[in-house]
Amino acid sequence: MAIYKLYPVDHTPMKWQSSLYRGEAIVRADNEEHARQLGTNEFTITRPIHRGKKKTSPWEDPQTVLCQPLSNAGYDDNGPKQVLSPRLPGQKSQARKARPEKPGQKSQARKPKERHNTLWTLPVKKS
Repeated sequence: MAIYKLYPVDHTPMKWQSSLYRGEAIVRADNEEHARQLGTNEFTITRPIHRGKKKTSPWEDPQTVLCQPLSNAGYDDNGPKQVLSPRLPGQKSQARKARPEKPGQKSQARKPKERHNTLWTLPVKKS
């Protein structure tokens, strides 16, 4: 399997009426055609279409969205066929490659920032 980048090149509003998302996407798929299908499945919303008009997805149109294989993208080639990025509400978590730690290196885990609830008061001008 390979990692693909789908990125829009034609932003004509009419072409994007059936899509929830209009930006770049990273996909794990068997081939370009399958990557486009995953984009369509993930981002297409159902809209009523006029009689005689064919329903199309911008993700499957090579004139609207380009698709290129990525190497060293930071995602594992092995895993389920899926949209890896962006992560929209309701989508399962992404499977990013874990970076191996070097011996003696501190963990990359970040500590949560402390938040201070400070109330600032401004001096009142007496007249």
